[in-house]
Amino acid sequence: MKPMRARVTVWSVSEDEFVLLEEETHRRFAEWKSIPNLLEKIWIGSFDRKYWGAIMCSTNHKPIDCTKQINIGEHVTGRSPILDQEFIVIEHLVGGESL
Repeated sequence: MKPMRARVTVWSVSEDEFVLLEEETHRRFAEWKSIPNLLEKIWIGSFDRKYWGAIMCSTNHKPIDCTKQINIGEHVTGRSPILDQEFIVIEHLVGGESL
């Protein structure tokens, strides 16, 4: 497996904010397609609509410069995330195949 890093960012949100975050994510996700060093980005939301966030994966030696992209969570909520942490990816499985 190639060395990877993952950044997990999560906000605690109201149901109204969750709806706005879903809409804004659908509207803006394509902007991330051309970001250098981005291997994968997954936007996530809890079933109870109390949490919304994203998981970004990049190569371990090339972090992602997020300063050029709008931060949808901060843009909609006006707050910083309750979790914003980088991790080392120990293993990665997609469709039954280890990467």
